[in-house]
Amino acid sequence: MIKQLSDLINNDYKIVGGKASALAKLLQKGFNVPQGFVITTDEQNNLDKQSNTILSLFDGLKTGSVAVRSSANLEDSKNYSFAGQFNSYLGVRRDQLINTIKKCFNRINNPSILAYSKLQNIKKSNLQLSVLVQPMIKSSVSGVCFTKHPVSGDTNTIFVEAGIGFGEALVSGIITPDQYLIDKKSLKILDKKISVQDKIICFVNGKKTIKKLVGTQKNKQKLSDKQILHVAKQSIKIERFFKQVVDVEYSFTNKKFYVLQARTITT
Repeated sequence: MIKQLSDLINNDYKIVGGKASALAKLLQKGFNVPQGFVITTDEQNNLDKQSNTILSLFDGLKTGSVAVRSSANLEDSKNYSFAGQFNSYLGVRRDQLINTIKKCFNRINNPSILAYSKLQNIKKSNLQLSVLVQPMIKSSVSGVCFTKHPVSGDTNTIFVEAGIGFGEALVSGIITPDQYLIDKKSLKILDKKISVQDKIICFVNGKKTIKKLVGTQKNKQKLSDKQILHVAKQSIKIERFFKQVVDVEYSFTNKKFYVLQARTITT
């Protein structure tokens, strides 16, 4: 089965994985999540038969490239994280799409995933993957927001990181992001650490490249104070919606805010 994020219902969530489930719920609640579709857990062996349908859905997104991301049934749950274990491919063109989806599905046999599953006493048969396809968001600034401080565990503060361009630069550790601390109740910015960013990640013809960032932009505060508070407010709303402290990946494009991922913070 292949499902649009906007069409998912409760019975679908068990076959689309944690990442896709969370985004579908947020999209349907009115949060600004990029529309997309999910190749569900039962389609892994039917990709060649479904290729025309998948390519037609790609065309319906009216984009030149997409983000292709694994979404596991146990991922981002209350008990299991699998953080960084599954693959995401960015800047994927139409002619690369089917093979990239196959790569995502094949990741389930990776030794690190099998080792984590064994550590958590998860049977291999209980772990299933789906694949989420969404338009690439041409991020001007992106980052992550925690509604519980990731180091101190303080639930009264919000911790935001931000970098210029795609969030892949932050996730992969090639940049040191700005860091902002916000009081959750008063929504006052308590602290700012502004970093110098001299690199950005670009995607050219489906390939990731790293470019130098020149000029005064690299020394500036990445998010305006207004944007910092907008990230904080949206993340608080997401926390209230899920009734759990959350980790939110976000992006700004031409000052428009997008939610790219939201998950429960696990210990």
